[in-house]
Amino acid sequence: MIIVRFDKNTLLPISFYDSPLPQFYQPSNEFVECSYSGSIPINPDIESFYIQEGLVDYDYDVALSLAKSRSIDSIRESARILLSDSDVRVKTTLEHLTIDRSDEEAIEKHYTVLSQRKRVRDSSNAAQEMILLCTSPAEAWGIAGNFDPRSSPITPLAPEITKNAFQQRLELTVQEKRDPVFQSMTSDLLALGYVDLRQAAEKLSFLVAIGKLSQERVDNILTAPIQWCERPVHGV
Repeated sequence: MIIVRFDKNTLLPISFYDSPLPQFYQPSNEFVECSYSGSIPINPDIESFYIQEGLVDYDYDVALSLAKSRSIDSIRESARILLSDSDVRVKTTLEHLTIDRSDEEAIEKHYTVLSQRKRVRDSSNAAQEMILLCTSPAEAWGIAGNFDPRSSPITPLAPEITKNAFQQRLELTVQEKRDPVFQSMTSDLLALGYVDLRQAAEKLSFLVAIGKLSQERVDNILTAPIQWCERPVHGV
């Protein structure tokens, strides 16, 4: 009979003791200890031991699969806790913006929280993908133990502005507003709840090609820094 000692948090095997047990061996509540009476090689590999539902067995592939699954669950739980905590901040900023949509500071806070949440999710996904490529249980748990929810870069905000902001950037003259070409263009772009300047670029380039707008005017529309007051707040 063999006594196998596992780490309480990771359930990775730490050591094992064959019978007769050595004199220095003392049971400990700091670890999970279980007996194993199955067959093993003459020189057993400690990483091949695994525990599942209170039973110990010996198989490296199963041990690796369990370590990957458990370490991924650990990362997901860490990310879940962080995202759960930030849920309150998202709801708070949305409530405030429902009352005062013009509060630029609140809009900035809202987007900041959303960016931080995406960073956590991206970091979690990247760590999980790394674990899936691991070749040892210890390697998988090493990634989980060093998981940094801010390891991924912050994704730049999409160049999206409100319909009103886009119209202000266009600054159409009275004559241009009456022009069927402009009417068709603005109707298409304003069909959604917001305008993505990347999508607008193609339509505006067409207006430059047919002489309706100057390239300089289009460049100003597309490249002017997006102010927080121009940002759409989805859900408000």
